[in-house]
Amino acid sequence: MPYLLGIDIGTTGVKTLLVDERGQTVASCTVPHPMYTPRPGWTEQDPE
Repeated sequence: MPYLLGIDIGTTGVKTLLVDERGQTVASCTVPHPMYTPRPGWTEQDPE
């Protein structure tokens, strides 16, 4: 059965979605990218 994998690499995280040929979700996953605010008006992310 063919599958389609969608990947969204965004500012707040990476999201993936695997669907079958009928459009039914087979699997999904979200991994957040934490943001740190060391000072007012600053926002940082750790690239590692």
